[in-house]
Amino acid sequence: MATKKAAKKKAARKNGGSEQWTVDEKKIFDEFGIGWGDESTRRLIRGQRRLNKRFYETLEVILDRLPRIKINKSGRDEELERVIELNKGVPGESPGCGG
Repeated sequence: MATKKAAKKKAARKNGGSEQWTVDEKKIFDEFGIGWGDESTRRLIRGQRRLNKRFYETLEVILDRLPRIKINKSGRDEELERVIELNKGVPGESPGCGG
C-alpha cells in the first residue's frame, strides 16, 4: 500500500499537479497564509497534523485507563482529573488536528 501512495505522489509531482488537499487542510493553509506554491510547507503541516492526531488519541487512551490502574486507590486524584479536563479541549475546534 505504501508503494501505491508513493507512486501516486510521484506521478502528481511529475505531471505538475499538487497533492489533493482536504477541505480542513485548505482552511488551515488559508488561516496561516500558506500559498498554493508552497508544497513543502503544506506537506509539513499535513504531517504535523497527523502526528498531533495520533498523540492526542494515545493520550486519551492513557488518561482513560490510568484511573483504573492507579496504584494509590485512595479515592480522587485531583491532578489527574485536572489533566483529563485539559485534554478534553484538545485539539480544539476544527480544522484542528489530523482531520
